[in-house]
Amino acid sequence: MTYFNTRPTVRPAKPIKHQTPPPPMRGLGDLVEKVAEKTGIKKVVEKVAGKDCGCAGRRDKLNKAVPFGGKT
Repeated sequence: MTYFNTRPTVRPAKPIKHQTPPPPMRGLGDLVEKVAEKTGIKKVVEKVAGKDCGCAGRRDKLNKAVPFGGKT
């Protein structure tokens, strides 16, 4: 049998994975946290300082000091 005499194969469609949208950035603290996660700084800090390094409190303070979106 030659290449031209074969039946075309039909592949089943891959299911679409629905991703949940990321939560909206509330302020500068969220931006700093996102950059720290993407660059790997957050993992290093958690290894050195432990799980409770005060990042959440710092993030909240920065979000209050420099909010995004016009709501104050």
